[in-house]
Parts: sequence; structure tokens; C-alpha cells
Amino acid sequence: MKAKTEMISCMNNTKWREFFDAIDESMDISYNFDTPVLVKYIDCNQPVKEELNPHGVNGEKGIIEYWTHPKDPRQYTGERFPSLITYKDIEWLFFPTVFEEDIYRKKTRNSPNLKVGIRIIETDILPIKKLIDKLGKLDYEITNDGLKLYGYRRIGETE
Repeated sequence: MKAKTEMISCMNNTKWREFFDAIDESMDISYNFDTPVLVKYIDCNQPVKEELNPHGVNGEKGIIEYWTHPKDPRQYTGERFPSLITYKDIEWLFFPTVFEEDIYRKKTRNSPNLKVGIRIIETDILPIKKLIDKLGKLDYEITNDGLKLYGYRRIGETE
């Protein structure tokens, strides 16, 4: 039997804006911005891979303009488009220390894309941790796998 979980808010629009502004101002930090982050949206079961692009953030409206919400049917077009993702939709962001990305051979006219290998991206998350610590009062946890910045925390047992 599953118990009901409760969600506690850890962020608000101001904290999210401060975080993304700090990322934008600190593009010279040694964090590898080519490394995707995993984003868990409240209304979705699985996290999705996104590129951390602070320049796509509209701070006044609390909207991340170029992230593709998994429940938006336009995600299947394979194109990037403005998608209205509000900060309140983000349950957490995860900055991995190691990220595996599939490598595909380019599609030709008569053949589908074929997976030809895996690219391993290693990232130092210490600069992100220092940035978050400098901002203060942000809820995060750090493990060997990476750093998770919470927008919401789930409280309560699930089993």
C-alpha cells in the first residue's frame, strides 16, 4: 500500500531568478555547460534531459523559454521552440558528474539513425555547489552521482 506524499516548496520565482542570473553571470566558471542537466517536472513521472542555457531564461515572467516540456505534443518534432515552462513546474534540477550520451550515425535518405556508441561526459560539479552555497538558502543534496537542486521536496512514505 502506498502512502500519500506531500510536496513542500523549496524555491520561489525570486530564488530561481537569482540562481539562473548567477549561472548567467558565472559562465566563466569551470562547469561544463555542454553537459545536459536532468529536469524533473512536477506533473511528469520521468526526468528529461535539457541543456543548461541561462540565456533562454525570462527572469521577469519566471519562464524558461527553450526547454521542452515532456507533455507538450510539439516535443516530437525534434525542433527547439519556445515552450512556456514556469519555475513552479520544476520539481528538481540534477547536475550529473558523469553523463552518458548515445552517439548515432547520421540518417541517410534510405536508412534510420543507427546507434554507434556512447559518449561519456565528465563534469566537475564543485563550481555549481560553490555558486549555490554563495546564494545561500537553496535546498540541494550532493552525492557521487551529482548535485540535485530542489524546487520541491516530497515528504512522506511511498511504500
